[in-house]
Amino acid sequence: MRRKKPELIDKDGEPIPLPLPKDSMGSLRATDRWGIRALSLTAPWGSLMAWGLKKNETRSWAPFLLVPFYLAIHQTKSLDSGVLDETICNDSIMREICRVTGQNCPRYHEKEKRASIISKLPRGRIVAIAKVSRILSTNTGMGELKLTEEEAAFGNYSENRYAWVTTDILRLEAPIEAKGAQGLWPWEPPQFVKNWIINAEG
Repeated sequence: MRRKKPELIDKDGEPIPLPLPKDSMGSLRATDRWGIRALSLTAPWGSLMAWGLKKNETRSWAPFLLVPFYLAIHQTKSLDSGVLDETICNDSIMREICRVTGQNCPRYHEKEKRASIISKLPRGRIVAIAKVSRILSTNTGMGELKLTEEEAAFGNYSENRYAWVTTDILRLEAPIEAKGAQGLWPWEPPQFVKNWIINAEG
């Protein structure tokens, strides 16, 4: 039996006829028919984006997608030892994490306690949906970024890199389990995510 394609609902609750007109889904044009692209970030970067604290994701490469497009933010199941060491040694980042999660921030020398806080963040799950509105080169676009001290600490803005600038963020109250991959990978969102995108585009 052929699997029935999921139905898309517009902002007024009416089904969108199929096949979709080329421009009917706006920023979904950079996706598969029923999926959006996902990007895997190690903890705590995914959570910081979900909370709206980290606005930009920095990469050594730019996506071959038209902007704007919607991106599922996936937080990897495994922890990166380098990122973990960097995070627990950064008082600014740890204070933000503890503030949002409602915990007292361990002292700088209490590295095991700090690592435990990071390890308890949602992992192996989609934690947010973000609208990528611009892709800026760190060689030529730093003037447009106007980085705050916090944002600068949340990314790598060295030469020959790219800032993926996000605007709208949908934090998933119940992160969705997903197996990550390198680069951009397809992910089929649930209906409420599709509806949120349609409403955001409306």
